[in-house]
Amino acid sequence: MVMDKDFRGNAYIVKHKEVLLNYSGGFADLANEIPNTIETRFASASMSKTFVAVGILQLIEAEKLKFEDTIGAILDFDLKHIDPCVTVRQLLNHTSGVPDYFDESVMGVIGKVVKTSIEEANMSGDKVNIDSLEAIAF
Repeated sequence: MVMDKDFRGNAYIVKHKEVLLNYSGGFADLANEIPNTIETRFASASMSKTFVAVGILQLIEAEKLKFEDTIGAILDFDLKHIDPCVTVRQLLNHTSGVPDYFDESVMGVIGKVVKTSIEEANMSGDKVNIDSLEAIAF
C-alpha cells in the first residue's frame, strides 16, 4: 500500500487479524520537526476523528452515504461559512480547505483567536450545539 507523501499521522489497518499497514508519517510537533511514531500520543480530538471516520465508512459500506455526497445535501441547516459542496471524501481526507488552525507555528491571527475562544469557552463536550460552535468559530 502506498501512502501519500504529505500524510501526517498514523495509519494502522487490520483485516481478518492480519496487519495490512502500520505506518507513521509527518511530524508530531511540526515547529520542532519531531516525527510521528507508532508510539505518538495524539490529543483526544485526533481519536475522535478516527472514531467518526470509522462510523462514516460503515455508513458508506451500508450504502447510506457515498464518498461524493456533499455536506450541503446531507445537512438540513446552513453552515454559513462552509462551502456546501465539500464532500464526505474531502472531510475524511482532511482536504476540505480548512487549515490546521491549532498548529501555532503556522496559524495566523484568526487561528489564534479561534483557539483562544475555544479554550475560554471551556467546552467540556457535554452539550454543544450549532449556536455555541458558531459563536466561538466565527
